[in-house]
Amino acid sequence: KFPRTARVMSVTEAPSAGKRFNSNLLSPDSAKFFRSTCLQAFRNLLASNSNNRVVNVWGIRRGGKTTILKRYLKDLVTSGISSSDILYLNLEKTKIESSEELLFQLNQSKATYIVVDEIQNVADWKKNIDEFSKSHKHVTLIISGSRAAFKAVQWTKEYLFFEVKPLTLTELLNLFPSEDPEALLAVYKKFGGFPGIYHTSFEFNSKEFEKHAEETLLSIYDEILKNDILHLNYSETEMQRLVVKLCESEIFAAPVYVVDINRHLLYCLEQVCLFTALQCANNEGKRRYICVDLGLLQMLLKHYVSRKYPVHDHVLNLSLVVNNFINCSKCEQ
Repeated sequence: KFPRTARVMSVTEAPSAGKRFNSNLLSPDSAKFFRSTCLQAFRNLLASNSNNRVVNVWGIRRGGKTTILKRYLKDLVTSGISSSDILYLNLEKTKIESSEELLFQLNQSKATYIVVDEIQNVADWKKNIDEFSKSHKHVTLIISGSRAAFKAVQWTKEYLFFEVKPLTLTELLNLFPSEDPEALLAVYKKFGGFPGIYHTSFEFNSKEFEKHAEETLLSIYDEILKNDILHLNYSETEMQRLVVKLCESEIFAAPVYVVDINRHLLYCLEQVCLFTALQCANNEGKRRYICVDLGLLQMLLKHYVSRKYPVHDHVLNLSLVVNNFINCSKCEQ
């Protein structure tokens, strides 16, 4: 069973604008749900690029970005950094209307470690982030948001990038060492690795857990649709057709014809991190795609096609290789 104390990591408890980071947001009792591999990779990225003081953290919604950032800040406090030297702003929970107002908040702060979460909620933020970083070389500035928000602007070599994906199979096995590995693999194949699925006290083999997992996956997809896609005025039918084609492409290991689909909608699905292209289109105009999460893959097919598809070994192995890879990089422009 997952400890109920892990629920203290809810992003709704994030401090509002202007408040210092509250290190109690992650209690010691929640240490079990600790993505040590992902967090260590994040630390290594910062340590190996000490001259780069701005880090962009991106990934699919509810994949764990906020939790990783809060844990990083808590570790800073544990290491002796004063909480007055840390500022955390969540722009989904805080009313900041413009990039000028955001710049004002940052300039008012005397913190040397600043995290701005959900940066895409402020329009034209890049110019003022650049201005702040150039005038505050001593500050480590971490901004998180959607992949689309970062892809839409030009970057320079001062910026680092770090992608947070759902839980890997290895992380899941480490989180629940007392569980049977084969049973956990079956759970992972069916429901994937979104952290919210495992924030529950239900037994993995119970109907209650299955219902909770399915509702969690559906709510994640609904949140992506509502916040990232539907405002682009695509029809539900068009969306359904493309999602099913991409999912079945992964299940049956069959490349899709890029020329036969709405390329802009496909680009949007990639930008919100639902799907990843495995290769460039070949001479026949075919390309393979993979869903970011096995559980989400099966939920989408069940939601749109109303049938279950078997997850064969080639699907599992490909997902483990692609989605279990930690992506961090430095802008070379």
